[in-house]
Amino acid sequence: MHALSNLLRDDDLSIRSLLEKIADILVASVQFPLRAAARVRLFVEESATSDFVSSDKFIRADLALSDGSIGVLEITYPDTSAATDETFLPEEVQMLESMAEIIRTTFDGRLAKECQTTTNQRYETQLKELAKLSSSGLLDSADLGDTLRNITECVSTTLNVGRVSVWNISRSRSRIVAQDLYLAGEGSHEDGHELLRADYPGYFKAIESTELIIANDALTHSDTEEFVDAYLKPLGIASMLDAPVVVEGATAGVLCLEHIGQARNWTNDEQSFALSVANLVAVALARHEHRASEESLAKAQEIAHLGSWRLDLRTEELLWSDETFRIFGLKPKEFGASLEAFLKCVHPDDRPAMREAHDRARKDIEKLNFEHRIVLPSGEIRWVHELGEASLSDTGDAFCLTGTVLDITVRKMAEGEIVNRSNELRQANEQLAVSQSFCR
Repeated sequence: MHALSNLLRDDDLSIRSLLEKIADILVASVQFPLRAAARVRLFVEESATSDFVSSDKFIRADLALSDGSIGVLEITYPDTSAATDETFLPEEVQMLESMAEIIRTTFDGRLAKECQTTTNQRYETQLKELAKLSSSGLLDSADLGDTLRNITECVSTTLNVGRVSVWNISRSRSRIVAQDLYLAGEGSHEDGHELLRADYPGYFKAIESTELIIANDALTHSDTEEFVDAYLKPLGIASMLDAPVVVEGATAGVLCLEHIGQARNWTNDEQSFALSVANLVAVALARHEHRASEESLAKAQEIAHLGSWRLDLRTEELLWSDETFRIFGLKPKEFGASLEAFLKCVHPDDRPAMREAHDRARKDIEKLNFEHRIVLPSGEIRWVHELGEASLSDTGDAFCLTGTVLDITVRKMAEGEIVNRSNELRQANEQLAVSQSFCR
């Protein structure tokens, strides 16, 4: 007791150092100190002697501070073989309770204040890491794999977690596939692992609820107990924290944090951090899908020689797709991005009719449906077919025109060739008729 009292008077000790010294005092306080082991836990901090393991031979005392925080003092005799006869005396049980009471009453305020400082420091670190992930351009990277590798490493380092992974749910909802798994111990990444709904139905149901899975004891938690024999025990995973990756209101994947070693109580700030990172993963996935869709659309437009455009009627700003630029023989920097700039590309003879067609579409009188010629910077003339219609606001006013432009030059050339051949055939027939009349 005297050693503990002296220790508690030292205001310069950190929580971690204090708990380590208390564990040593606990071991020294029993009748077989060389065979004993101890563990002390308070707030989110825990310290144990190197030989500590759970045992049937133990005594413990709970620590409940005034702010609602829970802790524990525990002493065990790890060796439970029949050859040993260690037992705890009633006086040792009372002494452990007395130690717990001294800690509760003497250092309640100090421990709470110091732990709050630790929590604030963790929170500040987490905010900084979230800011880095959000502002670094990582979420817009074309390499989704690189993005996920950076994210999993960041989470592992920030929260000191041994295994962090991002999983994707298949479209059939029958399996999840690891897009990236970071192993902190090896400093390596893996991917491609699969888990089937048929094997883990309870877990799949849990992650699809879009709620956090907070498994402080993953071996007994209802959402993770299916993994005990095949996954958790072989890998030494004690605790899991899984955050759903939600895209458009549905779970598209999961961010999984797996703590190796002793069971871990996930703090509120750690839960919030995991959920925030899962939201960033959702942003990265959504942007990647959007980029892939845009690339597919651009490729389809290129193949079909079909471009698209959008005219903002409030600003007169005109947006063109890549294929539209190719059709007009222009580069983005060479185009004024306005209706007037577009009309300058239209053949002078077709310009008045094109302007009138745009005005009628702008007033929502009729949809734009117009074939006209354009003049390329090289002087080449092409034919295009424009389709478009107005989008109306709640008040019925048109605020933009959206449409497509199709290169029909080949078709027009073919039509012209047919017309020429028809004219040639007609002239030939007329000449033949004249010749025949002379012969008569």
